[in-house]
Amino acid sequence: MQDQTLPIHSQQKRPCFGYTLLSVMHLVCGQNIRLPPKHLKISTFWRVVHLLYSTIINLAVIFCVGTTILTFLKYRENFGHALFIASSFFGVLECFIRITYTTICGKKIEDVAARVYETLEFTEADAKRQKTFIVKMSRIIAILVIFLFTAFIVSISANYVSTFGQLEDIFGNVNGTEEEINQQMMSKQVPLEVVEAWTYVCAFFQLWPSTGMLKVYAAFLHVINFLGIGRIIVSDILFYSWYAIIINRFHMLAKSAPAVLNKQENDKRLVDWIQFHHTINELLQEVNELSSPGIVAAVVCTSLQICILSYVVIKMHDKAIIWSFLMFGIGSIYQVFVYCLLGQRIKDKVMELHSEVYRGPWIENEFTKQHAAVIICSAASEKIGQCLPGAPFFSMSLQFFASVLSISTQYLSSLNFCFH
Repeated sequence: MQDQTLPIHSQQKRPCFGYTLLSVMHLVCGQNIRLPPKHLKISTFWRVVHLLYSTIINLAVIFCVGTTILTFLKYRENFGHALFIASSFFGVLECFIRITYTTICGKKIEDVAARVYETLEFTEADAKRQKTFIVKMSRIIAILVIFLFTAFIVSISANYVSTFGQLEDIFGNVNGTEEEINQQMMSKQVPLEVVEAWTYVCAFFQLWPSTGMLKVYAAFLHVINFLGIGRIIVSDILFYSWYAIIINRFHMLAKSAPAVLNKQENDKRLVDWIQFHHTINELLQEVNELSSPGIVAAVVCTSLQICILSYVVIKMHDKAIIWSFLMFGIGSIYQVFVYCLLGQRIKDKVMELHSEVYRGPWIENEFTKQHAAVIICSAASEKIGQCLPGAPFFSMSLQFFASVLSISTQYLSSLNFCFH
């Protein structure tokens, strides 16, 4: 892509608490990424420590994916338990895909983040409104980070407390054979993948199996689960902020379009406006290319998880696990819904730009600006589906969200049919 000089305001100090918090949570979840406007500076020693920390998280997630698959194959004969394990598998699989992808594309994420933030300097925008928008964005990012991480901390803690009690009941009260223990595990709503994974660990390291060590290991897996989900949360919030900024830029372009097409305005202002419009379109395409793999994984896993979690929750009796599963289900729905809502907003703003230009003072204007108006309208309306989140795989909008829920409902009906 060719470098373009944007018409910008002079640099000014801006509120960045939300962006700083997002960078910190990226570090906590295992990724060192430099996000504007304020880059976190880390010494070489702590970079090495963080690299080891992130490597442990990545390897643990890979191990969880592998053990969940093996557990599913072992208990595939039991429909209820296989379904319970499948719900965990799709969650772990999405974590693995997101962690791998964001790690590989870390440098590109930094570059796109810097370019998206540069677009906030557009001169056609009112400086006071710009500052208000930036403050609002920073606050929304901070609220989302705090709320989502708090919600999942509570949810995962509740899940662990329930798991702790189940493990105590099974291994603390059963003094019989391995077959009796297996029967207890099958009769209770215990996360079988945790016990099976611990069995593999004991066999590999030749450890003496104990209930206490199993509980510690279960706690470790829950922490890894939290960090994996956290990686999805922080990358999603970052992508949300990019789309929100682009939506705001389209709004600014739409509001300033009639003024720049006025025949009394000089051509330099029109050239700057067209250049910025072209830059925003290219940037939107680049953001879509970067976020699409994660969105595709989210849509596929969410559509399957929603129906599985709905079915599992109906059959469960443990209130702590039910609440935990509901939180995961709501979180999955929220994730896809926000992308669809942002896609709908982009579609609306692009059409707003088309309408503002069409209604502008171009009929009796000079030929250059008439031609510019026609080109702008054509660029705004052509292939609008390709500028939405998820492109070129999906065109995320509210209509698409309704279709995802419809498909999930059909899956749930199929599960009920298979069970009965």
